Amino acid sequence: MIATATTIFILVRVLANPLSNLFQKQLTQQSAHPVFIIAVVHAWLAVMCLPLCLTPGMLDVSSAVWGNMLISALLAVVSNVTLIYALSGTDLSVLGPINAYKSVVSLILGIFMLGEKPTGAGAGGVLLIVAGSYFVIDRRVDQPLSNAFVRFFSERGIQLRFAALFLSATEAIFLKRAIRLSSPWPAFVLWSMLALPIAATNKRGTQRQG
Repeated sequence: MIATATTIFILVRVLANPLSNLFQKQLTQQSAHPVFIIAVVHAWLAVMCLPLCLTPGMLDVSSAVWGNMLISALLAVVSNVTLIYALSGTDLSVLGPINAYKSVVSLILGIFMLGEKPTGAGAGGVLLIVAGSYFVIDRRVDQPLSNAFVRFFSERGIQLRFAALFLSATEAIFLKRAIRLSSPWPAFVLWSMLALPIAATNKRGTQRQG
């Protein structure tokens, strides 16, 4: 039963991620500011989580959980804003395959920050993702692969996407730490509630700069 539920959650996550990127790109094409988009998303999440906040013991967690979730929420907002900036100037078909690199970054961070040891299958999957980069890079037949990589990573949208990916993978580390110290539901509620004021603060700061 647990394995089935986990599989379902993974499939939902796989489908939800590109769909959310699609809607985010559509919003940026309509001149919506990236920080505004994230603030609205977290506002809805906060509203939906309000009933859970009233559940007895839901937020009765240690200060370590609060600390990890505060860092996680901050990284979530910054990474999502960075992602939307990347989407606003680069084709989704180019940025989409880069999502696979999150597992590469997460594996490396998990080894050093959580003490996790990847399985042979996990390490093999990561190597396949890295090898698949050959097919992601768009290059001419007569163009050396090294030059194609330099041109690929010199694009602003690609740089922003990788920055967002690194921030998101780091966010997942702190999120997992919090879950280890509590459980998924309190972590989700804190993630949703803490990200809203952070996004709202960034939105006001952006408006002042404008």
